[in-house]
Amino acid sequence: MDKNEKKKVEVFFDYICPFCYAGLKHLEDLIPEYDIEIEWRAVEAHPKSEPPHDISDHQEAWERKVRPLVLQAGLKLNSPVSPVPRSDKAFEAMHYIIEHQGNVEEYHKNMFRAMFVEQKDVEDISVILSCAQNCGINPADLETALKDGTYSEKQQQSLSYAYEETGIEVVPTFISGPHRLDAAAGVGVTKEQVKEFLDSLFED
Repeated sequence: MDKNEKKKVEVFFDYICPFCYAGLKHLEDLIPEYDIEIEWRAVEAHPKSEPPHDISDHQEAWERKVRPLVLQAGLKLNSPVSPVPRSDKAFEAMHYIIEHQGNVEEYHKNMFRAMFVEQKDVEDISVILSCAQNCGINPADLETALKDGTYSEKQQQSLSYAYEETGIEVVPTFISGPHRLDAAAGVGVTKEQVKEFLDSLFED
């Protein structure tokens, strides 16, 4: 297996998805073993076109399915605020950070921590700016972009690409050429599955 050949991997995820919280931690742990380039793809699990998602309606499933998976990934977990925040503005900030060559990986960590540990409303612009402040970008410029909706069209394009062009149904999903790993609904992905996916990229 030649792990020296760089492969491009598209990672489809949502900041409000606990299965993405765990799945991206698995990816982070494994990345040093592989020469890959990540393209982050935004997916809104609960877009504004849908009714608010009340996590209190699913507390039993949260404790039975979500908590063990997240803890197994070595992460902390508290129940998020309810109803669950929308993630469109958080993703607009992600697009800004990527375009301005900021540290998007640090932003991911901060957003997931705010959502699942600090129990913050990640739809709130002040929370988003706090998550972006140590990511190597201009906070005032980002705030203006968020308030002006500068990246709203780019976010809509991202959703169209995910749902219409790529057929994303569950997140996280990992795609590289003909290779694809889709999370199981309500289950997510294991670290072993992510490793098998990455290994498969270098077996052709």
